[in-house]
Amino acid sequence: EGSTNFASWQANLTFQPVTFEDDSLNVTVHRGAYTAAKTMYGRIERAAKEHVAKHGARAKIRITGHSIGGSIAMILGLMLLVRNGAPRYALADVWTFGAPYVMNGGDALLARLGLPRSFIKDVMMGDDVVPRSFSCYYPQWARAMLDSAPGPFKVDTKSPSFLDEEMFYVPMGDVLMLQAMCGESHPLLPPGPGLYTLNGDGVYEMLVTRSRD
Repeated sequence: EGSTNFASWQANLTFQPVTFEDDSLNVTVHRGAYTAAKTMYGRIERAAKEHVAKHGARAKIRITGHSIGGSIAMILGLMLLVRNGAPRYALADVWTFGAPYVMNGGDALLARLGLPRSFIKDVMMGDDVVPRSFSCYYPQWARAMLDSAPGPFKVDTKSPSFLDEEMFYVPMGDVLMLQAMCGESHPLLPPGPGLYTLNGDGVYEMLVTRSRD
């Protein structure tokens, strides 16, 4: 689930990048989301192994989440593969909904693991700012304010600082844009409701549509 309590907001705002798993992967990740994923990982791996043991080649593991929960779901899926916590054949694509991007080097990691970009599917609404919350350019005053956050949100000065970055985390996986039946059309999309995917040329293509009737 998304941000519903103090702990989840603390995860959101402890945002500086740390190393994902080990230095050899050359990937950094949002510290708060990664900490939450590591806290959950043992239970997820046990459930995955029990499921595979029970169903064998028919086993299918699906991880999904909304908002920061989607970011954590994506991290958990990659951790299962990097740590051999679940066989590749059993792990279905990870779907996230309105989730912020929380990795640098994520697409390169997918390729290294032999996964297509489509292993991560990010569904978002056109006017939702949350998926872009860590993948935009912040003015200097905002960086200074966030870098000096108090108490449990304090940035670890031993880790790379938010002030050293321009765009904090880079989009990864397939981007799917959902356009609702009401409201104005997104400037990158044609009129009308539907689910669109961003192709390699930076153009959105229709996946699913629904008649207004």
